[in-house]
Amino acid sequence: MDRERLERINNTVSRVKDRVSDGHGATLRHIETLVLAPSQDISAIAMRHAGALPRSLRLLMRCLGGSGSGGSNLLSYLLFEKPFVRELMALGRRDAMARRDDILRFLGCGAEAPMSIDAAA
Repeated sequence: MDRERLERINNTVSRVKDRVSDGHGATLRHIETLVLAPSQDISAIAMRHAGALPRSLRLLMRCLGGSGSGGSNLLSYLLFEKPFVRELMALGRRDAMARRDDILRFLGCGAEAPMSIDAAA
């Protein structure tokens, strides 16, 4: 929702030649964004790790109808078990490294700037 709001404000700012105020004394200006999204479906990863949930949560998910594919989104919010979190962290590292140049450019660093992430962490 934050990104959508920012895009609406950026769109408004781009259409107005005069200064635009937010109504609270601040001047609105265009803000650059960089969207990073996971390259894999987090819900699918959560489903692979559903068995790691404590028994009480597995029963609750079953009662709520969340044990099928429709409940995988909810499952991804409830699952804090190490194997799931580690897989998400590894995915985040891979995705960040795949977009390394974009990230460095967005941050105003040259592509020559060091950006290493220990894969074993």
